[in-house]
Amino acid sequence: ILAFVWGRGVLITADSRSSVEYLIKEERKIYPITFYYKNEEFDLAVITGSGDAPLLKQTFEEIKKIFEKWFSKKHKNPNEEELIEIVKNIESYLVKKFNYLRETGITPELTLLLASVTRDGKPKLYKFDSRGLAEPLHENPGFALIGSGMVTGGLLLLKLLNYSMSFEGDRGLLSSFMIDVISEVDATVSPFLGDSVYIRWDEKKKKVVAGALKEEAIKEYKQKIKWRRKLIEVIWLIAERLGE
Repeated sequence: ILAFVWGRGVLITADSRSSVEYLIKEERKIYPITFYYKNEEFDLAVITGSGDAPLLKQTFEEIKKIFEKWFSKKHKNPNEEELIEIVKNIESYLVKKFNYLRETGITPELTLLLASVTRDGKPKLYKFDSRGLAEPLHENPGFALIGSGMVTGGLLLLKLLNYSMSFEGDRGLLSSFMIDVISEVDATVSPFLGDSVYIRWDEKKKKVVAGALKEEAIKEYKQKIKWRRKLIEVIWLIAERLGE
């Protein structure tokens, strides 16, 4: 699972394969949190996670309830201070939940990502670790990688590209490229199948919107991935034959 702060938004992309011991299955990993008020749609956040599948689903539902409780009173997207308060509430729930599990002999194996954009257009990205504690990543380093793919290629690919917040390029293509390549060396990672959501500030609508990749964009990315891979091979051959 990859998350990149991109412009005035946050892009989250994931493969669709989860593994529990020797069982591998396909499932959705990205969950937008959307509510409606007076026929208007409000996209508040996007959550995703890696780890124990049953615990992940329980946690997603509880996080949605925390946002729902806040939205039922405000009927709008949170500003920066309000989002910090929501994150603290999520953190409080997770710490209590995880402590309870440890007391009963269960070690929670869970990492969560929360992406949101404030109602004044500031992208926010938080990572919750297995203790339930939140770490803001939106300003530094501006991205997050979780899951087995992080160590089987994710960090290496970003290092080779010298990735930073100033990276000039399509994060959607970068994310899909990384997942596709890593899937060839990590059996717990599936090829990229289009599971990607971008939550962002829409300047024309003057509101926060969240949208998934369209089928045409997925096909385009798949074609570009083939060419980018070939390009790397060709550049290497040129350097070998003609010199640096």
